[in-house]
Amino acid sequence: MRHLLAIRWPLMWAVAVCVAGQPAPVRLTTEQDHARLMELLGIKSLRPGVNGRDPRAPNAANYDKSKANPYPRLPDPLVLKNGNKVGNAKTW
Repeated sequence: MRHLLAIRWPLMWAVAVCVAGQPAPVRLTTEQDHARLMELLGIKSLRPGVNGRDPRAPNAANYDKSKANPYPRLPDPLVLKNGNKVGNAKTW
C-alpha cells in the first residue's frame, strides 16, 4: 500500500498544479463545436453523402459489383519491381 501511495501522490500533485493555473473549460454544444472546428480548419462546406435513392445523381450509391473493384489484378507481393522473386527476409 505504501508503494502505491508513493507512486500516486506525485502524479496527483502534478495534475493539481496543472489544473490550478488553467481557466475553466468551455462547454460547447455539438453544433457549436462542429462550427468551431470547421472554422479552425478553414473548411467552408462538407461534401454531401451518398445518395442511395437516385442512381443518376453525381453522388449515387454504387451497388454494381463490377464497378466496385478498381484494381482487379493485384501485384504479386513476392515479386520485386525489377521482376526478381523475393527469396529471403533480407530481400523482402
